[in-house]
Amino acid sequence: MSFLKRKKSLSISLVSVLMILTVSLFLFSCAEDYDTSEEIAAERVDPNINVLIDPVELKSWLDNGYPGDIYGNSKVVVLFVGTQDQYDAGHIPGSQLVSYGDIKAARSDGVSMTIDMVATKAQMDGVIQKTGIDGGTLIVITGPSGNFSFMNTARAYYNFRYWGFPRSKLRVLNGFVDTTWAEAGYRLEFEAAAAPEPSTFSVCYLKQDPDRFRAPLEDMINVATDNNPKTVVIDTRSNAEYSGSSLTAGSESGKYVAFEGHIRGAEWLEYVNLLDADGKLKNDTDLISALKSIGVDNSTTSYPYCRTSWRAAITFLALDGVLNYPVKLYDGAWIEWGQMTAQSGALDAGSAWITDKELKDISSAVVIDNADATFVGTWGTSTTAGDGAYYGTNFRYIAAGTGANTATWTPALSSAGDYDVYVWHTAKSVYATDAKFTVTHNSTSNTVTVDLTRDGGMWYKLGTYTFDAGGAEDVTVTDEATGVVIADAVAFVPAGTTSWLSEAVKYNPSSVVQQILANSDVPHADNVNRTDAEICAIEGPGGGGAGGGGGDSGGY
Repeated sequence: MSFLKRKKSLSISLVSVLMILTVSLFLFSCAEDYDTSEEIAAERVDPNINVLIDPVELKSWLDNGYPGDIYGNSKVVVLFVGTQDQYDAGHIPGSQLVSYGDIKAARSDGVSMTIDMVATKAQMDGVIQKTGIDGGTLIVITGPSGNFSFMNTARAYYNFRYWGFPRSKLRVLNGFVDTTWAEAGYRLEFEAAAAPEPSTFSVCYLKQDPDRFRAPLEDMINVATDNNPKTVVIDTRSNAEYSGSSLTAGSESGKYVAFEGHIRGAEWLEYVNLLDADGKLKNDTDLISALKSIGVDNSTTSYPYCRTSWRAAITFLALDGVLNYPVKLYDGAWIEWGQMTAQSGALDAGSAWITDKELKDISSAVVIDNADATFVGTWGTSTTAGDGAYYGTNFRYIAAGTGANTATWTPALSSAGDYDVYVWHTAKSVYATDAKFTVTHNSTSNTVTVDLTRDGGMWYKLGTYTFDAGGAEDVTVTDEATGVVIADAVAFVPAGTTSWLSEAVKYNPSSVVQQILANSDVPHADNVNRTDAEICAIEGPGGGGAGGGGGDSGGY
């Protein structure tokens, strides 16, 4: 009997232990407990905090130990982001070197390869594993003084944020190792710190949400056209770059992007306006004031960029790390945006990725389809599109001739003034490359030659003309050409109602433009965000167990 009692007691104890372990695993599991509710996201996983840390507090942690988080994790890893020479010139004792090349990669948003984008999973896993970062580590990012060095520090912070690290696990030294830290009287170390025990932690143990912090090319095109006051594009470059009056270096030595200028609607706030006299970020009040001057506050989503978004990373740090404002970095930046043109042959004329294209608002236009045009001669009717759709229900065509056969579109304009005139057609290789469209307006005529083998399925601008709205004005095309002539639709748009996807545009000479290979035809860019959102499902964490080398992964 006593044996049965002991056996029963042992069974109950085992059940109790199993229940406790089950509950513990549930509470501390990264996969189940990360960002599963608004309360967890706000209070535990990614709290609204200022990630800047003063030298006094950091020194206290290093001397006395980090007080730890709610799980008792007290491990601190200090990173020095810079070159080997900068590291050897002095770093906070125990700091681990992270090089410039560790935090950037040449990647593709599906359209073309672009340098200096966000680091890959392999790069991030390499950094966190060699520096001993695990699931319970608090990471402190430091670096030397100088604007470019601060950009490196800020880009490292952006990489950690992009790959799922919460603010609660990140700090950035408020200042610089060689000035702020040293001037506080704290010791610098000049020998390499002892290599820590490598971890097996991976970014794949974190919840991936790339779209939260990074804007790919297709998103930037949408933002540039949405006219939404709650989305603010911030150009952090110099005024000369913003106004298109300086050359932007490409990724190839001695070569430049295709065109200069800025993204449509971008507000100019050079990154240095967020820095104080010592090169550090200004205080919260001054940051809020500077950003408010361009319409940015905690209710807007900002999209900062520069040439490669290294300068813009400082703006990202101010917005996300200090003020906790919504922000997405466009790290494709102008080095990508300024290449997306058909002018240099990188893209086809009808590509969805052209960033110097005209945005046509035809809501106030007078559009005349071929059904309402007047024809002289025998024109055929077709519903067989070539490259690009035809307008309306069909289009008309005629073989090359002497010019005796014509199609004429006569608008009923409500008022005199300047109008942008467009034609629409589908495109085929047998069509004329020299179709002649004549615009008769204000007692004069202008003839424009149109290549009907290209630019199909879109509005093609003939020009801007002054109309007196007297009725004796029209657009006419004849059959005098070397191929089949198409007559489809014509639009008369009041001038001033169109805009451009890029502004202050100036094209660089073709002789100095970097030539890129670009995919014009993808309907949606197979962008970095999508690739990284799927990479952990494809590759897995690349080693280690669910604990990721120790600590509480649930805190991430």
